Amino acid sequence: MTSEENQQIALLIGRVPSIPFRVAVRSTSGKVLVIESFPMRSDGYPNPDWFWLVDKELVRAVGRVEAHGGVAYAEQRFNNSLEAVHNAYRSARNNLLKQCGSDLRVEGGVGGARKGVKCLHSHLAYFLAGGYSPVGAWTAAQIQVGRVRS
Repeated sequence: MTSEENQQIALLIGRVPSIPFRVAVRSTSGKVLVIESFPMRSDGYPNPDWFWLVDKELVRAVGRVEAHGGVAYAEQRFNNSLEAVHNAYRSARNNLLKQCGSDLRVEGGVGGARKGVKCLHSHLAYFLAGGYSPVGAWTAAQIQVGRVRS
């Protein structure tokens, strides 16, 4: 992460990031959309957030979808695939923790959920970063996310 990226992310999230990160996804114009946080906090515990949607316009747009019942709708529509989504996410997270030398493992999937849909923002961030999430793909379609690069 560069000093410029650190400052840009601090402005987007409203504070200086406390955990190292990398820019995971940008818009085609170069705007930061998603960051990937380091899997471990400085105290040795797993970081609860992996992919984080930081673009304010996208955050607001997803919030509108959630406010109109999007979480309940997505949970019902994608119920058959949610276990696979959470398992893929959890497996990848735990692999990163293992690579960092930790014996700790996360139990939750996307957004910390063990089942169902907890947060469309997390699903969208994970999907944009290349993760398997039909919920994230559906959310992207709802807010008409344009072209991105990861």
